[in-house]
Parts: sequence; structure tokens; C-alpha cells
Amino acid sequence: MPDVRPQGSRGAHRYDGALDTVAVFRRIAALPDGQERSVLRQEMVSAWTPMALRLARRFRHRGETFEDLGQVARSGLVKAVCRFDPDRGTAFPDFAVPTILGEVKRHFRDDLRESLAAVPVDVLAVDREALRPLLRALPEGDRRILYMRFFCEMTQARIGLQLGVSQTHVSRLIARIRARLHDQVTADTHALRRPS
Repeated sequence: MPDVRPQGSRGAHRYDGALDTVAVFRRIAALPDGQERSVLRQEMVSAWTPMALRLARRFRHRGETFEDLGQVARSGLVKAVCRFDPDRGTAFPDFAVPTILGEVKRHFRDDLRESLAAVPVDVLAVDREALRPLLRALPEGDRRILYMRFFCEMTQARIGLQLGVSQTHVSRLIARIRARLHDQVTADTHALRRPS
């Protein structure tokens, strides 16, 4: 069995994968679904997990635990390993990095919606509609921060540079805005469920 460990210099954090990675992916592609294919995929995931965790570290100052970020990055890595086609001429890292980063960014993009998870499932449709006027009623500065963070996918540090404040301050502002929206949606939901 080929060695599937990523190759490269430890100091530069490069993950060439070189011939061994390509050979393993070609072998995976040639195998039918089954245990041997699953084992090889798992070996590739294990071999490339350090790269996924290194990518996850880029997002560690966004209010999520590193454990959660690592899990999301690993999920992106699993998708990359399952979807990679070695015959397209792309190196695995060139395919995997955008896939992993996309998974982590999707996690953050969904973060605002997930912060409203305490609202009962049976009123989620109402919540979506209820959220629009609440967002419109936010002060312009708060709306701008949410837009930059969740629609432009800007980092908190970049938002801080735009606004002339620290990343920590941006993190607090986003937490405050999310808490306010959560409280308002929850209050509206309780009001709707109250018998008249």
C-alpha cells in the first residue's frame, strides 16, 4: 500500500501529496464501493487532517470553539476526499482547500440562523418573515455589520478595519445584535402562540 502521508516541509506547512496521494486516489477511483475503498478514503482523510485543522485555525477568533471549527473543517475534507478526481489534473490540495474553506464559511453563514434555534420548529416559517422587519428596524450600523459578516463573508478583523474598531469589539457587536434579534423573534413567537 502506498504511503499516503502529505509530503512537504514542516516549516512551510506545504502539503504536496506528490505521487503517493495521486496513486492512492487513482486506486480509490478504480475500486468498487466497499470496505477497501472506504478504508483508503479514511486513510486519506487522516493523512490530510493536519491541513484541514490548519485552515480551521484561520477562523478561531470568530466566537466558535476550535473543536467545532475542526469538526466542520474535517467535514469539508471528507467531502473533498469523496469528490476528488485525480484524472482532472488538479493537485488534491488545490481542490481540497476551497472545499474545506467553503464548508467553514457556510458554517458561519448559517450561524445567524442557528442562533435562533431556540425558536420552536413549527414556527420557523413565521420566523423568516418575522426577521425581515426586525432586520429593517435595526440601526444602519448594525445592518451594515450583519451585511458585511454574513453576506459578504468578511472576517471580523476585516470588518473592524473598515469600521476602525478592534476584532474583539466587532465580535461583541455581532453577539449583541444576534442576542437582540433572538430575543425579539422569541418574544414575537410567544405572543403568536398565546391564546387570545
